[in-house]
Amino acid sequence: MTPPNPLEWTYRIFEEQQRFAESRGTLFVHGSSIKQGPQDLLPITEMEAESISQAPFEEPPKIDENPNDSNLKSLQRKLNRNLYFVTRNIESGGWTFPSEEISIVKPEKGLHEVSIDAVNNVCDKESATFFHMGREPLAQFNENIFYFKSQILRGKFAPKVQEYAWLTKEELEENIDKNVYNAVPTSEIPETSTHQETAQPMAPTSKDAVFVNIPAKPSPENSVKLDATGEIPPTYESVATDAVPPYTEPTININLVSEEMRDLVDGYPVGHPVTFLVSFFISVFFQTIGFVMSFVMASDHSGRFGSLAGFGLNLVLMVVSDYKSFFGDDNAMIFLNSFIGIFGLLIMVFSIRRYISMRKLV
Repeated sequence: MTPPNPLEWTYRIFEEQQRFAESRGTLFVHGSSIKQGPQDLLPITEMEAESISQAPFEEPPKIDENPNDSNLKSLQRKLNRNLYFVTRNIESGGWTFPSEEISIVKPEKGLHEVSIDAVNNVCDKESATFFHMGREPLAQFNENIFYFKSQILRGKFAPKVQEYAWLTKEELEENIDKNVYNAVPTSEIPETSTHQETAQPMAPTSKDAVFVNIPAKPSPENSVKLDATGEIPPTYESVATDAVPPYTEPTININLVSEEMRDLVDGYPVGHPVTFLVSFFISVFFQTIGFVMSFVMASDHSGRFGSLAGFGLNLVLMVVSDYKSFFGDDNAMIFLNSFIGIFGLLIMVFSIRRYISMRKLV
């Protein structure tokens, strides 16, 4: 088992402080405490918080009872290595990383949320705690495939799929597609590192996925060691006592975008049903002029479909109200009369159904 990185170690310290605070009836928040229990319970003192944060990390022994274990589904193999989770692709039959498609019809989730869903689809999220590292993609393959990195912090892995494997870096290179392997960074902590070594800033590589598009990429020669200045940062207690300037003006957040404008369909907002009814009645009462004006001036789907529905009703009323005077008694005009009436009815029904479907979509 490799020593935890700074992010993992900070998270473990925070969890230990939380458990210690809960046992005393308090809630630990960034070096301070908030009363949650009876009044006679004391908050965490600075000495207690400092003793928790300075607890030494004892690296457990790397016990591997069977170094040649071929069970790829076990997390107890290769304990001194990083293992990568892959699943069997049903279509190609090869190994690949867990994936999830983004909904095009209703893309309410971003890439980060979709990557979390991909992990939850292959593992029971209640059985283990995952740390999803970063909200930006770690790598990109082709034009529409993005990769995010997640890591198990604690718990027991409970898979939801039958065909899966935990592979090392070398095994990963042999089993997945070469293009995918070259696109995804698989750098890991050196196997010979120990917790006594001093952490140094890592220089970016060709697969850093952060500085790859920055022309002024930092070089190892210009990297500054963390202890080069010799200055010790101030403690949280000393900074917390600094005077903060008062803010007399309240912060006001004004929502300039309405709820209807947030949901766009085909580049236009759906609109309110009242707008649909207003456009419908204008198109019916003012007939052709009302239809043209309401349709041209409409800025959303409700106004356009309302004017179309009113125009269709106008065609039906024109045929029904004055049948003989408009078409005469000629039997040859019966087909044209029926066609205009049916066409107007279809326009009205189509407009109403289309608007209702858009309302359900958003």
